[in-house]
Amino acid sequence: TQISYNGYMGVNEAKFPQLMDGNQYVQFRKDVFRANQKTGWDSGEPALEKVFGAKELDVVNTGNFVDWQDLMYRKKSMTQEHNVSISHGSEKTQITLSLGYRKENGYYKTNDVERLNLGFNLDHQINKFTKIGLSSRLTNSTMNNFTSPGVNLIYMNPTSIPYDEGGNMIWNPSTQQTAAWNILANYQEPYVNQLTYLRNFNVLFAEFSLAKGLKLRSNLGIDLDQGRRREYYGSKTTLRYGRTDYAAKQDINKAGILWDNILSYNTEINKHSINGTFVTSYQQQNSNRFSASGEGFPGEGLQDWNLASATQNVIIGSGYEKWVLGSFLGRFQYGFDDRYQINLSLRGDGSSVLSKGNKWGYFPAVSAAWT
Repeated sequence: TQISYNGYMGVNEAKFPQLMDGNQYVQFRKDVFRANQKTGWDSGEPALEKVFGAKELDVVNTGNFVDWQDLMYRKKSMTQEHNVSISHGSEKTQITLSLGYRKENGYYKTNDVERLNLGFNLDHQINKFTKIGLSSRLTNSTMNNFTSPGVNLIYMNPTSIPYDEGGNMIWNPSTQQTAAWNILANYQEPYVNQLTYLRNFNVLFAEFSLAKGLKLRSNLGIDLDQGRRREYYGSKTTLRYGRTDYAAKQDINKAGILWDNILSYNTEINKHSINGTFVTSYQQQNSNRFSASGEGFPGEGLQDWNLASATQNVIIGSGYEKWVLGSFLGRFQYGFDDRYQINLSLRGDGSSVLSKGNKWGYFPAVSAAWT
């Protein structure tokens, strides 16, 4: 039995654009004001009272400028990953069990991705003619997204104050654009934008030695995928601008099957070599989804957990999809004296999504070579 571990922790440092500090911004505003006078630059250095309003003037006089970039972003974010595996084997059987964890923080303070995965592998030689195996992986991941502040960030200058003296958020802090919403609102107000995925991917195989040079391998893949999205934006978030709150849920379920069978034959007789392969493939996927959303809830405490109480713009949707792909491939190769070679092949592909009478396509090929 062998036990192994590998992991790492790292720090990502963002490279943000260099913006004006408070003093540079004050000088910029004074220069703009001066250039816009009738006498232009000759009008001289303007008084602060002429350039700034009362609220901004208090900030300029005290020098308590605001670094919005520092308030909005993580300057450094952490990433960590840990993996543990246990292996055990004998001459005929090999087993591996693995467990992994990864978390990565984004540059927005509530943006992160977390993933947990469990793996299992088994190979077993039943006898000299038959070998079977299983590979299974279960993954659960959660992503907390954050909406970019967009154009609102432009108007959050060093003289715009995010909070009043009582610590209450100022929803429209910019004096340059009074409609611009406080970009920190999503950190304070009820805000959910979460994606959760649960996926189970399995591959089973069996390999048979039917005769000398003749082998058959069958692979069966089963893929089960469940995704869920949650959204809730309180009325004072940057996505609502004081309007009624909004909530939505979406569930997506997928189930897929892929079954491949490969029959191969190889032999050499004196200077003659013969190689033949025949492959069949069947793939099917079913998916269904359900979604619901609404606005105007009685309170913000339940977030997206009580969609039935929405009073405005209620939308319910659902859907189902199924498709099937089928393929076969036959290939024959003949070689002589390692100098001459002839290849013959035929492939056929069929799809359920194509129109009746056009579901199948066939692709023959012939080639020859010599050296």
